[in-house]
Amino acid sequence: LVFITLVEGLVLIPIYLTKIGAESFGIWATLLSLLTILSTVNFGLNNVINQKISSYYAKRNFLAVKEYFFSSVLIFMVISFIFLAISFVASYQLDLLITKTDVAYDLILKVYFLGVLFFLLNIFNDFFRGVAQALLKPLGVLVISITGKVLGIISIVVLLFVNFDVLSIPLGLLIGASLAFVCNLLIMQKH
Repeated sequence: LVFITLVEGLVLIPIYLTKIGAESFGIWATLLSLLTILSTVNFGLNNVINQKISSYYAKRNFLAVKEYFFSSVLIFMVISFIFLAISFVASYQLDLLITKTDVAYDLILKVYFLGVLFFLLNIFNDFFRGVAQALLKPLGVLVISITGKVLGIISIVVLLFVNFDVLSIPLGLLIGASLAFVCNLLIMQKH
């Protein structure tokens, strides 16, 4: 995944600058930074949850694994709601963060909220990836993560070339994360 992210940066940034311009890319980079900061609301719970699930799994206490998994899903739903609430409040301050731009403010808000949805799905995708590792079955989720990332990149490029402008980036990322989320749900049902 790190390799794909590196290649993504090296290949896509020149395309972004050519297709959407430096100003729109700068706005995306700013919003991405803000969302990255806001996404820290999970407080590292993935590590704690993975350790507990791994411990129960090693003891072959499958009922405890199942109960802990579903409790964790509820916790992540609450975390997602908190992230959504903080993101919503932060959206009222975007005009202070992004000033003097030719990009329409309603477009900036659309980009922002698509980014919020992408980050919400990633909260769960990271959780599912951690659980799969705790259950010693990481391959399926890893393949899904890679596939989702590649599909996201392809979606971004296609959307850029059909002139979706700066919306291409969060929309493409959202497409890839959505695919990964649905596939992760299907895999988690098997476990």
